[in-house]
Amino acid sequence: MRGLAVVEDLLVILREVRDPRDFTARHDLGELLFLALCGLVCGEKTCVEIADFASAHEAEFREVLALRHGTPS
Repeated sequence: MRGLAVVEDLLVILREVRDPRDFTARHDLGELLFLALCGLVCGEKTCVEIADFASAHEAEFREVLALRHGTPS
């Protein structure tokens, strides 16, 4: 159960990052940064690899993230 608390704490920190995107951005910036961080830690090197990684593990990510519009591509 402590792992979930760590994820939630990390999401709180990532959501403090100012979002420079337009107000019509579909994906939550904190969730997007979390997915990117996870992908990088797991060895993904490009945006495409990170997107593929997030898509392949969507079920697991949905346990801790809302992903209202699915995983970003």
